[in-house]
Amino acid sequence: MSPRTGRPKSDNPKSDRYFVRTTPEETKKLEELSKHFGKSKSEVIRIGIERLYAEIKKITQLPPLPRTTVTLSRKSQRPRTV
Repeated sequence: MSPRTGRPKSDNPKSDRYFVRTTPEETKKLEELSKHFGKSKSEVIRIGIERLYAEIKKITQLPPLPRTTVTLSRKSQRPRTV
């Protein structure tokens, strides 16, 4: 049997495809970004997805607010935050 020929299998195959309609202005921006960074249009879109995803993760993972306890003082019976 002859050895396998062709492109080697990828560890992370990109099998999903999307068709996107863009305005001429958006197409021009995408082409400019592609040329500026020396990346394919697909790679520019992937970078944009990763950056936006990181941004929402940063927003949704804010540290929790500090917890306070409320106790009643014996004399005044008014709430007091400790």
